[in-house]
Amino acid sequence: MKNKGFALLRVQLLGLFGLNRLLHSKDPREKSRNLLFAVGMALVVLIFVGYSALTAVGFAALGLIQALPPLMFAVSAVITLVTTVMKTDGVLFGFRDYDMVMSLPVSSRTVIASRFATLYLMNFLFSCILLIPMGVVYAVTAGAGPLALVMLFLCLFFSPLLPIVIATALGTLITAVSVRFRYKNLLVVVLSFVLILAVMAGSFGMSNTNMEGLASLLSMASSMAASLYPPAVWYAGAAAGNVVDFLLVAGVSVGAFLLFVWVFSLGYTRINTALMSHRSGGNYQLGTLKTASPFRALYNKELRRLFTCPIYLMNTAIGSVILIVLGAASLFANVPALLASEGVNLPPGFDAGMITRYAPLVAAFCMALGSTTASSLSLEGKSRWIPLSAPVDNRTIFLSKIAVNLTVLLPGAFIGGILLAVGLHADAAEAVLLVAVPTVFAFFSSVVGMMANVKFPRYDWTSETAAVKQSAAVMVTILTGFGGMILTGAATFALGTVIDGRLAMALAALLLALICWFVYRRLLRIHLYM
Repeated sequence: MKNKGFALLRVQLLGLFGLNRLLHSKDPREKSRNLLFAVGMALVVLIFVGYSALTAVGFAALGLIQALPPLMFAVSAVITLVTTVMKTDGVLFGFRDYDMVMSLPVSSRTVIASRFATLYLMNFLFSCILLIPMGVVYAVTAGAGPLALVMLFLCLFFSPLLPIVIATALGTLITAVSVRFRYKNLLVVVLSFVLILAVMAGSFGMSNTNMEGLASLLSMASSMAASLYPPAVWYAGAAAGNVVDFLLVAGVSVGAFLLFVWVFSLGYTRINTALMSHRSGGNYQLGTLKTASPFRALYNKELRRLFTCPIYLMNTAIGSVILIVLGAASLFANVPALLASEGVNLPPGFDAGMITRYAPLVAAFCMALGSTTASSLSLEGKSRWIPLSAPVDNRTIFLSKIAVNLTVLLPGAFIGGILLAVGLHADAAEAVLLVAVPTVFAFFSSVVGMMANVKFPRYDWTSETAAVKQSAAVMVTILTGFGGMILTGAATFALGTVIDGRLAMALAALLLALICWFVYRRLLRIHLYM
């Protein structure tokens, strides 16, 4: 059974990020695309490693090196929690090859163990990216002894276990509740968004505490992390060389994980069967046949796919939701006035008023977090022959997919931008930018995502998660969006010394809009093949 479990795990890992195609594909173009994706992923890892190391150096410079371990351990747990909740439906439940996998001569517990192992390894890699640079800086700065170094290293293997248990329990509860409803996928999305917003609300609540500068804020964040997540306290103790705290981290994490996997296996088949089954109404009656234009029919099909795939909707709509939440939060917290009254030391040359002037970049960042077009073509999967063989041109197919992404992002750009303008007391020009800049990025994300998905399609997925979260097209779209945001900010800052900063940002956004139009014109000249 162990060999069978490892075989299942190996197949799943090879399927992640296109590794199987990278190793065995004989198509030079496909190998080049997958190699480019691997290089891009390596670049993303280096960026996160550098960010983690710089954060640790900043803590050391502020004299808060002892506050670093519990905070970073808790941050790692929160990220694991949120991402695992979003992966539950599609990785543990409702995966496309469920019938084939369950028909193999393996027990359901072996299948469950392989699925949990996949989740564990993915989160373990992220924990390493976040915690290893921090651990190195901590060890050098705090002078940790050999025993503390060994325990810090071993804690890496235990750090994802408890968050995975909590996240899977929440995800399973959401899934188990939703299977009894007709619109179960929409209910999964709503409940998952509620959970994510609850985590965000908790983080916003930190700003209600009186702070006397950046150092006190970080110290407060570390204390809050320790109080909300007790394993973070044990991790800090292990970093200081306390063997008992290390044993608590290891024992509680491993024990909770093994116990949960055993309990989880009892209802696994039942929940999956309910998710994979479809009930037809017995009182069905043939009604009026409705017709629509080719564009409208394709748009409706794409919209239905979006709302029937929870992982798809959550990953692409999260930016709009965050932007609206930030806008609503700004109504109750006057950020510039709060910073001035609380005595937060801002960087040289940076005044509280610049927060309002650069707020459009925050809104643009939210628009760049996800794009339906980056995976809409891949999600056609084995059914891609249907739209490609229909009597419609490529332009109609592309526009229908772009229109769905704009349907998701533009409400967030408009509502969130207006709320930020009111909450930050923006003047007329700043208010226009708070709406116009994220709107430009919404179009940019839509068009670039469509082009990336045409160039890097992935049709051989067995779970929507692979197409939505683990494809080259998604990575290229997100990195391009972040790059556009950084370049817009850099151009605004550079030109702001010569002309008005608001005009500089408007010119940068106009340039991005022209690039978007150029990419769109190139997209229309591409012909799709089955």
